[in-house]
Amino acid sequence: MKNAYIKFILAAVIFGTNGIIASHIPLSSYEIVLTRTVLGVFFLLILATARREWGSLRRASRTSLVWLVLSGLFLSGNWLFLYEAYQHIGVSLATLMCYCGPILIMILSYFVFHEPFTVPKVSAMVIVTVGILCINGAADQAHGLSWGLVCGFLSAVCFALLVIAMKKVI
Repeated sequence: MKNAYIKFILAAVIFGTNGIIASHIPLSSYEIVLTRTVLGVFFLLILATARREWGSLRRASRTSLVWLVLSGLFLSGNWLFLYEAYQHIGVSLATLMCYCGPILIMILSYFVFHEPFTVPKVSAMVIVTVGILCINGAADQAHGLSWGLVCGFLSAVCFALLVIAMKKVI
């Protein structure tokens, strides 16, 4: 159990420093995403080979494989738009815009999976939306609607679609 906590903390630290590190890399957002994707593919290929898990991929249904490919595209879109937003509006605002994703997931889940809206879900959506509007609304009034804010929102859309696609795989 202690090992699981260490892995969780390490993952949180890596994820939390993602924007800070990316904002100091002298590459375009497209180059960063391409590099991350290629490195991720190689790592997963090595891991799947070492664990001999290719059989599970061969046994997967075509529908699952299509959803897996779509998930990869949505993940790439999330990264691409998020890193582009980092470069235009900074890490803090871009991250806040990306956090619209869970709201979109709850809305899409209602239509895709017929998950009902409950009072806690609707309350959380309203609170988060008001918070995001308060914080990003001030930035919008100061600078106007920018490409960075649009990219931040598109990263949230891709994140929501990624989660929905992964739920379809399972």
